[in-house]
Amino acid sequence: MDALYMKDTRRKLEKLAPDIARVTEIHRVLFLTVPWIAG
Repeated sequence: MDALYMKDTRRKLEKLAPDIARVTEIHRVLFLTVPWIAG
């Protein structure tokens, strides 16, 4: 891994971070509500 590649990857991850956070939040909500609905 060269430094440029790492820098580029990090920039992409930083751009994706809000989306990842939103998806994680959705998953957390589903994880809490689905067993309640199913139960």
